[in-house]
Amino acid sequence: MRSILFVFIIQILWSSLLVGQSKIDSLIMAGRDLERIDKVKNLINISRQYFIQEDTAGIRYALEAIDLSREIDYHPGVGMATLFLALNTEFVDTAQAIKYFMLSSDTLLALNHDWAGYGYENAARIYQGRAWYPEALDAALKALRTYEIVGDSVQYAKTASAIGYINDLMQNYRESVRWQKKALTWLKPGEAPDVIGLILGRIDIAYDELKIYDSAHFYNDRAIQIFDEIEDYYYLSQWYSNKANTYMKQGEMSKAEEYLKQALQFSKMETELSIIYINLGKVYLETNRYQQARKMIDSAIYRSKIHGEQGHLSEAYFRKYELYKKLDNDKLALDNYILYSNLKDSLLNEKKSEQVADMRVRYETEQKEKQLLAERAEKERLAKEKALADIRLYNRNKWIVGISSISLIIILSALAFGQKKQRKIQAEKDAAIIMEREKGIKAVFDAQEEERQRIAKDLHDGMGQQISAVKIHLQGLKKVVLEKVPGQKNEFDNIVDMVSETGSDIRTISHQMMPRALTELGLVAAFEDMLEKSFKYHKIEHSFEHHGMEERFAEHIEIGLYRIAQELVNNIIKHSGAGKVDVQLMKTAHHCVLIVEDDGKGISSVDPKDGIGMMNINTRLRTLNGEMDMESDNGKGTTATIRIALT
Repeated sequence: MRSILFVFIIQILWSSLLVGQSKIDSLIMAGRDLERIDKVKNLINISRQYFIQEDTAGIRYALEAIDLSREIDYHPGVGMATLFLALNTEFVDTAQAIKYFMLSSDTLLALNHDWAGYGYENAARIYQGRAWYPEALDAALKALRTYEIVGDSVQYAKTASAIGYINDLMQNYRESVRWQKKALTWLKPGEAPDVIGLILGRIDIAYDELKIYDSAHFYNDRAIQIFDEIEDYYYLSQWYSNKANTYMKQGEMSKAEEYLKQALQFSKMETELSIIYINLGKVYLETNRYQQARKMIDSAIYRSKIHGEQGHLSEAYFRKYELYKKLDNDKLALDNYILYSNLKDSLLNEKKSEQVADMRVRYETEQKEKQLLAERAEKERLAKEKALADIRLYNRNKWIVGISSISLIIILSALAFGQKKQRKIQAEKDAAIIMEREKGIKAVFDAQEEERQRIAKDLHDGMGQQISAVKIHLQGLKKVVLEKVPGQKNEFDNIVDMVSETGSDIRTISHQMMPRALTELGLVAAFEDMLEKSFKYHKIEHSFEHHGMEERFAEHIEIGLYRIAQELVNNIIKHSGAGKVDVQLMKTAHHCVLIVEDDGKGISSVDPKDGIGMMNINTRLRTLNGEMDMESDNGKGTTATIRIALT
């Protein structure tokens, strides 16, 4: 019976492939007799059919469509064919696909074409999948502006919701809610109910993370109602599961169990079942139904192994560890914790490998762009040198003609010209020396920051994780040790406390060397975190205001501003005797401005630039093309204004 079923399935798959290939063959035959624009459209359709079949042969037909479109000056054909070139290229080279997606949208946007936003949207999707969230936001915002220009309200709403979800992944939950609600305003009642349901569900997710559970339930219920009406069982199962998770966080296990069973009822995908079983196992654990918990967790482990869901498998082992801890079976608890820990380490190493690969792609892309810029600069330099040579030749001939008639004037002019040239050469030498010096200083700062970031990452991801694992193992072994040596409880507790303090010290050092808030969330979040921690143990009040800081700056600018602010704050704490500090950070048309004002004793007649801290600040400012203005009256406080040029 199984062999007959297998043959039947193969026949169905083969017939579907034959249908797809037959459609492609028909398009190829029809294209031979078409006019040139219609031939372009036919080539694009062939590329589209190959994309549907996940066959990279579509790349060839997309390139043919691009060449023919350029030959007949048919710009929409170039943009549309480039879109399908990107879609087919994504199967083999995602980095190159991103370039084609962006090029497609750039081309079609200039024509106000209805497809103009699709390239940006797909580029944002790839960036999001790689966890390159700033790049994903940038591409999605471009898609959003495009859909606004072409007046596509449904695509605008979908893209605005996608921007909100990217913010959710970046843990900007309130920003996520703002974008989701903005997306809703673009849809009329009853329009695109599947999109409305998805938006409402994402609002529920953000409110759940913010622990505003009443609002989370409100939007979840609306999403469930819509997906139930349109019979979308995939999302219906997902949002029943989300509602159960919210109830679990609230400690309402009976309601969580009810909605998890409903999610199980509507689940249509095998890969969804593992997490539902894991959560049901947790509910049964919390309600002391250990036999049912074990059944659910074992089912989750079995399905996770079948479908290769390593993340779910890791969580299932952890739940089983919790089960045996409750049953006082320390041996089996430890066995399952080891399985969980090993799998978690494996996933972490895999994630690190992916990050290294992503960084390599970024580096290679940047190197190619730098090479192109260098080649362009070299061409411009050669053109300028040729122009200067032509000018010098013209001037020399003019002077030779003039010497025969006005020798004295020529001599005086030659002397003046020589002096001017000498000054110019000297100025160029001085400028070159200054430039090399600034490059050296910048290289030192860049190297310092790279080393800090590397050490901070090694401390947090390496030693920090190992210390956490040691602590958990110690706690797991505690009961076994105390049964054999009852008198060592205090000594054992002291060891656990020492391990905890060591882990805390490692995290503190890691965050001080390279704050995660700066690299992940940007300047505003990093400043808030730094000011809070800096003044936490001092009797100094502080306030922080920011304006126009929605977009990120270049990495070296953000790091430089952060280090300058750190230096100013440290100087205030050590020397000013201030009771209050006001910090402002704002972006103008061409500058980023940082103002730090305190009500301390001010700076005396000693030049503030003489100190090491101020020298570090001024050195950084030179590498950032910035300047600082320091105003201070003895006994009336100090105001430091930093201006960094952005263009």
